[in-house]
Amino acid sequence: MAFSTGALRLQTPSPIGGALAVPRVVVGDPNPLADTLTERLQAKLAEILARGFHIKWLEMSQAEMVTLFREAGEEVIRLDPDPAVDRGWYGEYEVRASVNTCIWIWIEGEIEGELSVHILD
Repeated sequence: MAFSTGALRLQTPSPIGGALAVPRVVVGDPNPLADTLTERLQAKLAEILARGFHIKWLEMSQAEMVTLFREAGEEVIRLDPDPAVDRGWYGEYEVRASVNTCIWIWIEGEIEGELSVHILD
């Protein structure tokens, strides 16, 4: 199967539209469902907690959010019920929108007195 670049032109550029239009292909993995972003995120959160650190919040772009929605369903990230607050929740963890790629997991306890970040791609 081949995809030509430039075949899809959106009238109004949209990050979500772009995420839906561009397929993510895993090369060389006979079972692409065995290593989903959702599974990797869950494993990374469990690893961080097992090391005794406190997860403060998650930051992710629309592309990562769309991937999580596709893999785990529309309830994977819940919006805050207060319409004045622009955030969501992944389980018990706050999710903040970001222009950065990847998922940034902000934690406390790895460096005394400071926040640190683990990045999941």
